[in-house]
Formats: sequence, structure tokens, C-alpha cells
Amino acid sequence: MSSAKPLRRIVIVGDGMRAAMAAAYLAKACGRAGADIVVMSGGEAGKTGQVVVRPSALRFNAELGLNPAELCKKNIASPLFAAEMPSSNGPVTLPYAASGVASNGVEFHHYWLRASQAGFDSALHEYSLPLTLQNARSGIALESAAGFKIPFGLRIDRASYAQLLVNVASAAGVRASKGKLSAVQKLTESDWPMRLSTSDVEVDADFLVDVSEGSSAENAVGASRSGWSGRYLRIDSGVDLPGIEVFRLQRGLTRFASLIPGRGNAHSDSGEFNRIFHAEENRITDMACLLTADEAEARQRPALARKIDLFTACGRIPSEDYEVFQPCEWLAALMARGHFPERAERLAERMPETELRIWLESLRRQIADLRKQVEAA
Repeated sequence: MSSAKPLRRIVIVGDGMRAAMAAAYLAKACGRAGADIVVMSGGEAGKTGQVVVRPSALRFNAELGLNPAELCKKNIASPLFAAEMPSSNGPVTLPYAASGVASNGVEFHHYWLRASQAGFDSALHEYSLPLTLQNARSGIALESAAGFKIPFGLRIDRASYAQLLVNVASAAGVRASKGKLSAVQKLTESDWPMRLSTSDVEVDADFLVDVSEGSSAENAVGASRSGWSGRYLRIDSGVDLPGIEVFRLQRGLTRFASLIPGRGNAHSDSGEFNRIFHAEENRITDMACLLTADEAEARQRPALARKIDLFTACGRIPSEDYEVFQPCEWLAALMARGHFPERAERLAERMPETELRIWLESLRRQIADLRKQVEAA
């Protein structure tokens, strides 16, 4: 039953925020089972500037004892209701919550589309609470943001965030080993399965988690793709879209901790990890392709082509397994890239046109009044 024995030592290769995230989380998740967490650092500071944390990653921070309210109070973070993405047409803002209000099981954009096609002059962003809050000139406090009860993320100073995570990791007993990884040796006549070497030290380990910016660990191990292979897990930063780097790390670390085997290193665990990890990677690449590629290239990706076709036909946005982006984000991206529905969903026609116009005008007025209140606060 050796496979039931917990891992004794996990070595993390990387620097800066990425290594600090991995160390803090794995110390909390695996340290309780007796695993020794060691960070093998090349001594680099890592990236600087700001990093975006999507709404789905806030729970990850909470598990580490990092309270968003405290981060904002210390001016380390600020609420984020939408992310600005690069595209071939210029920056595109993708809101974290839908515009307007769904009614009778029909999403709001179908009502807006029906009215627009009937000559009602309005833009979808005029009904968007997240964009109104995001674009407020004076910004908005976290307490007020939480009061609106819509999803929000954070824009965080990367260096300060990394230091907080280092503090969490240190308090949990994580050790640091200086030196850039130069070699990984498989041990056959030892109780330890692998030995990691730098120019100065050697560290024996059960498992290697690589979150480095470069590829030194990939080269030493001989891996060619992110994911879990044998006793090696590589989580790269992924496509360069705001929020995706932290998302990939957070999802990869939490899923790894939930599937992590004993010293037997079960193949089924790594297979399940890779299935989900690469499915999410495909959804991220779909969005990046929609934003930056031409129509022909976009249609080389079946899931993305299906989204474009169904949306342009009737305004629906099909959901794939392990979606990363919310329908409201896909909606904004599709329209920004020039894809518009030929018709609205049929159920939106149940509302009489006069009633529809009155309702839309009332909603637009409410959002405009809210903008004034936020900016006057």
C-alpha cells in the first residue's frame, strides 16, 4: 500500500508572485498531511506592475486568509468589474456581470436586440451596471462594490501581493533554496524518486511543481507541454489576457491538491488533471483567437466557430465544458469583433413593443442615475 503514503517533499521551481502563490497554497493544502514544501528560487524578482484577479479566484485568496477588504484598505488592490482585453480592433472591455435584467427566462440582450432592430436607439453598455461602476471617475470602495451584489475581481499590485503570499507560506513552514535549477536526476536506488540540482545545492523530492517564467525546469525534465507528467507538474502563465495568469495558477494548484496521489503517483490522477487543464486552455485560446485572429483562423477552432454561428443566428451563446469566460464576456467580445445576431430569441417577442420600450427606457434611466450617484460620492 505504498501508494497511500503521502508525499514527503514537494519542490516548487519559480520566482516572484507565481512561486509565492504555489508555495502558500500547497503549504496550506498539503503541509497538513506532512509534506515538506521547498521553493527553489533563481533569485529573480519576477514581473512587476499590476495583476488582475478574476472573480473566481477570490475564494482562493480567502482560503489563504487574504481578505479583499484588507487588501483594498492597504491600497494593495482595487475592485474590478470588467477587464480590458487587447483585440485587433483596439481594447475591448469584457464585463464580469451581464447588462440589464433577465426577464421570463430570457437574457436581457435579446430584449435589447429586438428593440434595436425595431428602431429603439440605445447602446447595450448603457444598461451595464459593471461598466458603470468600472468607469466611475472617482473609483468605488470595496464595501460599496460588495453592496451591488454582482461579481467583481481585483486589480492588485503584483509585488505587494507576492510579499503577502510569501508571509503566508513562511508562516506555514515553507523553506527556500536559492539557486536556479540545472538538472533533474531520477533516482533508482534510493528512497527518494528524484534529485534536483542547482550550482550549489541538491534537493531530493517526491514531486516537482514548475511555475517558473522561463523553461529551465522544462529543459531539465524534458517536458514539452504544460500539464502533469509523472512526478512533474508545469503550470505556465497561459495566453497573455488580463486575469488568465492568476486563473491558470489558481485552478491548476487547487485541482492538483485535490487529485494529488501518494508516492505511487497514480496515472489516473494526472490524466484527469490534464483533461480539465487542457480543456480550460482551449477555452482561453478560443477567446484570444476571437479577439485577435481573422475570421478564417477563428473558424479553424470548432467550439469558437459554433459560438459565432449560433450567436449570429439567434443571439445564443453555447457553453462548452470547463468554460473560463462568462456568457456576458463572450457577448461583449463577439459584438466588439463585429458579430451580431440576425434575430433575437423568439421568447423575447412575448413582451409587447410599447411595454418593451418603456421598460428599456426605465432601466437606462436607472443606470444613468446610478452613475451620477457614484461619481458624486
